[in-house]
Formats: sequence, C-alpha cells, structure tokens
Amino acid sequence: MIQDIDKAESLAIPRETAAREACSAEKIAENFRKSRNFHPEMSKFAKNDMMTTTLLISCLMTFSNPVIGINCPDPTLLDDRGRSGWFYVYSTQSTSCGCAVNKDSSPVDENVEVVNLPIYRSRDLVEWEFAGDGFPDGRPSWVKDSKLWAPDISYIGGKYVLHYALGVWGGIFKEGCGVAVSDSPEGPFEDLGMTVSWKSHHIINSIDPDLFRDDDGRVYLYWGSLGEGIHAIEMNPDGLSVKEGAKPSGRLSARNSEAAYMHKRGGKYYLFASAGTCCEGQKSTYHVIVGRSDSPLGPFKGPDGQPMKRMKYRYTALKADGVTFAGPGHHSGIVTDDNGQDWLLYHCYDERNGWNGRLLFLGRVDWDEDGWPVISGGEPVAEGEAPCFGGKRHMTGAYTGQREPGEEEIAILRKVTDGGDLTLTPLSVSTQVVAGLNYKFWCRYEDSAHGTSGHCRVVIYKDLQGNVTLTSIEKEE
Repeated sequence: MIQDIDKAESLAIPRETAAREACSAEKIAENFRKSRNFHPEMSKFAKNDMMTTTLLISCLMTFSNPVIGINCPDPTLLDDRGRSGWFYVYSTQSTSCGCAVNKDSSPVDENVEVVNLPIYRSRDLVEWEFAGDGFPDGRPSWVKDSKLWAPDISYIGGKYVLHYALGVWGGIFKEGCGVAVSDSPEGPFEDLGMTVSWKSHHIINSIDPDLFRDDDGRVYLYWGSLGEGIHAIEMNPDGLSVKEGAKPSGRLSARNSEAAYMHKRGGKYYLFASAGTCCEGQKSTYHVIVGRSDSPLGPFKGPDGQPMKRMKYRYTALKADGVTFAGPGHHSGIVTDDNGQDWLLYHCYDERNGWNGRLLFLGRVDWDEDGWPVISGGEPVAEGEAPCFGGKRHMTGAYTGQREPGEEEIAILRKVTDGGDLTLTPLSVSTQVVAGLNYKFWCRYEDSAHGTSGHCRVVIYKDLQGNVTLTSIEKEE
C-alpha cells in the first residue's frame, strides 16, 4: 500500500517458489552469481574516457526488469519522499542468501537465515538497495508455526503503520492479519497483534491486508484470499483496529482472488486483485483483475457490467506473456511521477533465471478513455521508459543506475583492490540488489607489473552485514 494516509497505496500476500536447490554454503555463492549476471552484459567497454562519458550521458532513459533480481514477493510500496527522501518496498519474508524457498516462503535449507520483513529503498523506483529487516528480533508469532506474508505499509498520525499476515500454507482457519508500528520507515516495528482472522470474523484465509483511507477520512481494511475472496471492514481512524460495531462487507471479488489493492480515481473506486495460483513457478496462473464501483464497499463490476464476484471474471490488467514471464501479480499501490505517469511494482517469475523466485518488476499504468487501467500494456516487459522523479528521468543503459561513483563507493573499491599491481581510476558505477548489493565499476587501469593500461570492469559484492568481497576484474580485450 502507499498510504501516507495522507496518500494511498497497498499490497499483500504470501507464498513462494517451488523448491529448487538446497541453499547450502556452496550454493549460496552460486545463487549470488546467478543474480549478479541476470542482466545482459555490455558488449564492449569504452575505448577512452570520452567514449565512456558519451555512454553515460547518451544512454537510453530506460529501466530493465527485474528491478530487484532476487525473491521479493507480495511487495508493498511507501512513498516517503516528503519525510526521508526515499521510496520503500516491503515484502513477504525471504532468505538472507536470496536462495530457494518453499511455497510458504520458508527456506528449503532450514539452516539458512530468514529475513522476517525485507525492506528496500530507492530514489526512483529503478535502483534499489537493501535497508534492513523490519522485525530484526523475530517476527510476530501469535499464529503458531506461521510465516510473515504480504505486508502493507501506511503513514498515519506520525507513525509508520504496518499491516501484515501470519500465514500457514493450507491453514485456512488459522491465519490472520495483524498490525505493527514504528517511528521509522526502516523499523524496527512493534507488534500490536491481530486485527482480523477466522476467529474474529469467520472468514477463512484471512491474509493479504490492504488499508485504504477515503477522502472523507473513513478508513477501511481489505483482506482475504482463495476460497472466500476479498472482504472489507471499516477501521478506526488510526488504522490500528476495527471500528466498534463494524461488520465485514461480504464478498467483493471472485473466490479465486486475493491480494487486494483499493485505488480511487476520478470519484470511482477501483478494486485490484490477483486471481489464480501465485506460487507455481512457470506454471503459475496469477494475473491482475480490476473491478470498479461508486462505493468503496462495492459492488464492483467490469467494463462490460460483469460482477467481479464471478469466478471467470474477465477484465484483466496484467497477465503472463506465455514465454518469458509467469505469475505476475500481487502488486503495490500506485505512484505518479513528475510527468503525471502512474507506476506500480509487482512480483513475477522469470524464465531468464530459471523461474527461481518471485522477482520485483516495475510496471507502467495507463488508463483508457473509459477509465480502465492496463499495466505495462497488459504483459510484463523486460525493459521500458523509466519513471521521471526529481525533474529528470533515471538514466540507465544495459545496467541499472550507471552514474558517477560517490565517496563511499570509491572507498569500497579501494578497500578490495588497493595493494595489487593494478591502479584503478573509477569512471562510473552501477548497483544491483541481490541478497545484499553488487557494485559494478567501470575503471581505467594501469598494470605496473606488465606495463599496460586500459579499461576494465570490477564487480564487488557487499553482503547484508556490510562485508565486501571482490568478485571479478575483467579487462577489455
């Protein structure tokens, strides 16, 4: 969600990739390499400084998907630029090594460290960095043997309000949604306990919360999943508890849908949801459906008048392309860039990394003449025109975020390369989120041992604890 509750944005849901390889110590490095090499490489390095400068200045103003190349399911987005200067993404629990997880998002290898609430931050929705774990001392545990799924973030009354689900795969009568608060968008969050569940409101699969505040100040929680579909209930103005006497709305969407996101535009209420199977890798049937209503509590219908509660509901804003991408959905709330263009984030499986994990994709949202949304033209894209924030577009070529390196980045380069035969002068740097952060430096080098000079690329990996390792130095041939 992206509720500034002074704004609105959302998301939620659980689960993860079919088990792939066990994430043993030997496999962790392999998973890192796969993530690092995910994007296509530049065919040649610049021949001189002038050519390098030309590359950086004249590069296409585009982005490449995924914008986070490791497991990042069920993303929720907070536009916190007015306070901290950052966008933040929060996702379902994952692993510190970015390696294989089960459908319930638990690690395949039980010895692998779990990140309870992964938090990432960005200035532009394109280049992301890991910010930390929102529950560093352990996730809420008021549902036995549960996992933390589908967070939803809002800013209300000076607090960062996090709604989340405690999910048990197949435990449709056990699951519930809860709420936690923090003074910082990066946590740690203090758990305040359950808001809705089967026990409190007799709705099975009580997961995937989404908080929405209407223009009149009334606040609603949307939640629900397969079997019961999506429901809503009015909350107290602080978004922390159900309003006294409030009753669930009744089912608003098809029984095979979940991952609600409520968006208001032009006086109309748009209920976004994801239908189908979320977590089957290449076989996932997840897709985004949208219904519209004059009321936040429905009824929601499609452009042809079909009720959104129908199992074979037709209006689809985003679906798989049947070749490279599968299972796109459970998207964040919508943000608008400086040019008035709408954007959102969603998770998706990708053939290019072996369908391993639900990766974070960026999608452009367009509205047709009748006011119906389409995401990325209806299917995920490998690349596209980037959002415009801060008066200029984020400029990238084949890599995310090529730019002049900062002092901290130069210090990292020096730390792992000084003392050898090569003297390196950094010209530019690109970063990519894996389970930690990769730095790709384009440098001019002088080799004192062989009396040669030229250009090279240096790849450095920084793990979640801040340790840095030199991965490779590749000279221009």
